[in-house]
Amino acid sequence: MALIQARISETEDALISRYTKKHKITKSEFLRGAVREKLDEDSNAPIFGCARGEFTMSDDFDEPLSDFGEYT
Repeated sequence: MALIQARISETEDALISRYTKKHKITKSEFLRGAVREKLDEDSNAPIFGCARGEFTMSDDFDEPLSDFGEYT
């Protein structure tokens, strides 16, 4: 059992080391949860309303399309 626990611990350390090198943070930052903040900063997730004014709808947008007249 101790051997299995030691291998799991080694694997965890290796994964943490890889992750901290990739994201350029220290191990203590990782353990404190600074990773979440770093990922949020690097995120390309759109912010609600960021495209306001970029698109316009025509006035007849909600009108029936003539192409589908035979189906109504």
